[in-house]
Amino acid sequence: MKNFFAAIMMALIIVAGVNNQASAKNFGAVWEAVVDYDIDFLSMRSGPATTYKEITRIPPGAHIKVNTRRGIKPSRESSFVEVIYQDFHGYASSRYLTIISEPKWY
Repeated sequence: MKNFFAAIMMALIIVAGVNNQASAKNFGAVWEAVVDYDIDFLSMRSGPATTYKEITRIPPGAHIKVNTRRGIKPSRESSFVEVIYQDFHGYASSRYLTIISEPKWY
């Protein structure tokens, strides 16, 4: 019976370690940004290129979250970035975004 409980405890420790490794891979910074006013809308896509399916359209002036790995601040030259708008998660061009806050780290 002791071996059974020891095996269960080891399995739980291993699973906890795997979950921590997965979280560490996703560690990054979340910036708040606003969509520029000089466009009709910003397309949010399912992947980081215009060839991916459009998920939704984000209106000008909308506040969104930009997720970056390793805390790199998005710039207008950095192409597509991972974004969150309302309940949507996807990718959008950073060319039309203005960062308005310091990052929150996760």
